[in-house]
Amino acid sequence: MKEQQAKVIIVGSGFAGLGMAIQLKKAGWHDFIVLERGDDVGGAWRENHYPGCACDVESLLYSFSFEPKHDWSRKFAPSAEIHQYLRHCARKYDIYPHIHFSRSLVSAEFDEGNARWQLRDSDGRHYNSQFLVSALGPLSNPIIPDLDGLDNFDGPAFHSAQWDHSVDLKDKHVAIVGSGASTIQFLPKVAEQAKSVTLFQRTAPWVMPKLDRPFSRREQLMFKWLPGFQKLWRGMIYWRAELFLKAYLNTDSWLHRYGEKQIRRYIDAVISDPQLREKITPKFSLGCKRTLLSNDYYPALMRDNVSVVDAGVEQISSRGVIAANQQEYPADAILFGTGFRVDDPLSGVTVKGLDGRDLGKEWQGNAFSSYYGTTVSGYPNMLILAGPNTGIGHTSLVYMIEQQISYAIKYLKKVDSIDGAYLDVLPDAQQRFHDKLQQQFPGTVWAAGCESWYLTEGKKNFSIWPTFTYRYAKEVRQLRLSDYRLCSVAGVNGSEVLAR
Repeated sequence: MKEQQAKVIIVGSGFAGLGMAIQLKKAGWHDFIVLERGDDVGGAWRENHYPGCACDVESLLYSFSFEPKHDWSRKFAPSAEIHQYLRHCARKYDIYPHIHFSRSLVSAEFDEGNARWQLRDSDGRHYNSQFLVSALGPLSNPIIPDLDGLDNFDGPAFHSAQWDHSVDLKDKHVAIVGSGASTIQFLPKVAEQAKSVTLFQRTAPWVMPKLDRPFSRREQLMFKWLPGFQKLWRGMIYWRAELFLKAYLNTDSWLHRYGEKQIRRYIDAVISDPQLREKITPKFSLGCKRTLLSNDYYPALMRDNVSVVDAGVEQISSRGVIAANQQEYPADAILFGTGFRVDDPLSGVTVKGLDGRDLGKEWQGNAFSSYYGTTVSGYPNMLILAGPNTGIGHTSLVYMIEQQISYAIKYLKKVDSIDGAYLDVLPDAQQRFHDKLQQQFPGTVWAAGCESWYLTEGKKNFSIWPTFTYRYAKEVRQLRLSDYRLCSVAGVNGSEVLAR
């Protein structure tokens, strides 16, 4: 099978992969390939199509700054509309010809002698590139708990990210395991048709009202003909979110206390049953886990056909779910809203760098240490988008991705000017960044003591950027060449080049 070569290979075609591909073209780079394991672009917005699926960041901000969409249907767009937006971007910027669909990457290994990345997919195809860009995304691999007896369950059982629309839930007894972001959205829809819904909740989340509504035709026309109006609105959303972040940065702040008080008032106003209210009131600090948005979740829990079990799941029988309290709850179908494997940012891909180093193994041992979540010492000419500690809990991830892409373009341009060169972040520079990053968490909500997917087993936060996003943008605006070493197989003096 003939090896395919390109200057840049991008893995993934969600927001990060498409954004990178588009900016490469804008910079005049056309020799690139996008490897996509699915059959279309879109990433998480292609995969997630469960009932009620929508974004919890406002549409005007959860979109590329260079490609505004004037006709968003509502303030918080549904998943299908976001998917169509990404398909539009791929068509408009002619990215589809660069994409190889149904290509699931298995391994990537850096060849130091040639300063090239050698890649292999699950069908045995081989690829060769000067640069590798990982745009795999943190929410791409769903987790179904390893529950005893699940294989013997008589009915359908599936994860929200693998929704089976052929299953009719009307008049069925439905068990829902997990109370995360997906469950918050699909439970109200399921409750409208099921005979009964039993929610197995391990931890009650914080749920805020979602200030959602359709955009009027007048607003859409103003966005179209007055682009400054849309830009201003986008800016207001961004800075309001940055202001709200202050509630997360200090658990003793008045803003944090005010936020918790307002949500508790919301719960009291909607949940009249005192026993149910006790079950669904969070027992941890606001923001310690992801804060969710919904207008119909709490009302759905008040329905006569919905019940909440806070004892956790012990095992599955052929006829239902057995909770930790040993009580069995009959079920015709089981739906899992149990999240994603975020502790494997490489999505099972084996990545080997200098001297055969294995990135997956290193990350498991060093709390996913990286340099601004974008480069990793020992893995030269590799850029990571939406990598460790670039996640956010208050604003749009697309904003962070765009800052990383801009940084990546600077990196590529610097290395491409030299034959056979590679740029590797210095281990000391990476360690300084990692230590400084971890020192910012004490006192914030993310260090308030709850169990969350933000943390490693050693309680280090590997997911969240622990301060304002404009600071991230400022810090990655320049490529700090003093934090890198440039090597060349052609014998070019790297220090001299970096000094230019």
